Amino acid sequence: MSRVLGDSGVSWLGKIPDSWSTCRVKNKFLFHKIIAKEKSVNYDRIALTLNGVIKRDKDDSNGLQPDNYNGYQVVYKDDLIFKLIDLENVNTSRIGKSEYEGITSPAYLVLTDKCNTRYSLYYFLNMWYQEIFNNIGGDGVRSAINKDDLLRVPFIDISIGEQNKIAKYLDKQCAKIDEIISDNNREIELLEEYKRRIIFEKTSLGTITKVKNIGYVNGRIGFKGYSNEDIVDEDTPGRALSIGGTNIMKSGTLSYDKRTYISEEKYLESPEIMLTGGEILMTKVGAGCGENSIYEFYEGRVTINPNVMILHVNDNVNSKYINYCLLNDEVRSNIKIESMSGGAQPAINQELLKNLKIKLPSKSEQDNNTDFLDKQCSKLDSVVEYRKQIIEKLEEYKKSLIYECVTGKREV
Repeated sequence: MSRVLGDSGVSWLGKIPDSWSTCRVKNKFLFHKIIAKEKSVNYDRIALTLNGVIKRDKDDSNGLQPDNYNGYQVVYKDDLIFKLIDLENVNTSRIGKSEYEGITSPAYLVLTDKCNTRYSLYYFLNMWYQEIFNNIGGDGVRSAINKDDLLRVPFIDISIGEQNKIAKYLDKQCAKIDEIISDNNREIELLEEYKRRIIFEKTSLGTITKVKNIGYVNGRIGFKGYSNEDIVDEDTPGRALSIGGTNIMKSGTLSYDKRTYISEEKYLESPEIMLTGGEILMTKVGAGCGENSIYEFYEGRVTINPNVMILHVNDNVNSKYINYCLLNDEVRSNIKIESMSGGAQPAINQELLKNLKIKLPSKSEQDNNTDFLDKQCSKLDSVVEYRKQIIEKLEEYKKSLIYECVTGKREV
């Protein structure tokens, strides 16, 4: 006979079995914050990531680094680590269970589970997946949850045996799901590697030439940049879509998932960067620096933002072929090297793009190679997209499974 469910009294928990009850985190966990001081040299550094708690080299230069680690706090094996700062960001890790003894950022909150089961990890993972932490952290760009807030969070009060039973089931089921996700990710890597290889093969023959010999490069003139005042809603009459670096994908295609529109007045101010079709776009600054895609068509008025430049190729050159040339691994490597030569943040400019060297065969070869690459890449991209959809569905199922199990809606 299936168990009877009743209202938990907590909106994000929903119904739970009648035999279960709720308490507070403070009833099941101990908070501690032990600053390592001069003993920090005796501990490994650990960090909370999207993939859980990992060891991190003290000499790792990524991100902001302290002069020393004397201000870091001690974490013991099986402790739960919470990152409950900057809660407006929904794309960062929030919770992890440490497999190590070490030191971590003093900004994190650390709890010891009195029952020492993995059920508590899944319970708090569910809160992260549902963005519960984000919603109880208050408003503002620096919203956060402090120790007292965390200790007041509702927790389900069930026996250690029940906790272990649920955790064991989820360990087994999640491992199966993760294995399938891993297999699909590996398949995607192989497909993308094959795609890069055929692009390299088809764009590595011909006469070496500089980009400036096959067209011209331009971008939004500095004094014609725009501010938030120029950004308008999608339904504003005369508005224009402004393509930025976030729209230019590593795959060499454009994504319109994120759309920014500017006013008609600002659009008409710069006729030289109005897009009509066949232009090659490249990101100038940031993580996507040097990534390129060809603009073919998007209904309505379209232009670029200040972080994008345009390559207009001559009529006697196949623009799609040139876009493939810029996806060539060797060319990409040269762009990356040049982009890192001017400062800490990757950046390229129009002069760099103009002087970039590519290999250009005859027009007929460009056309033939483009037709071949279009067909092959389209097939490969379709399979990659299919694999990504499988991964997305599996991740959704995993989150749903954890929610149902930790709240007792699914009996295990």
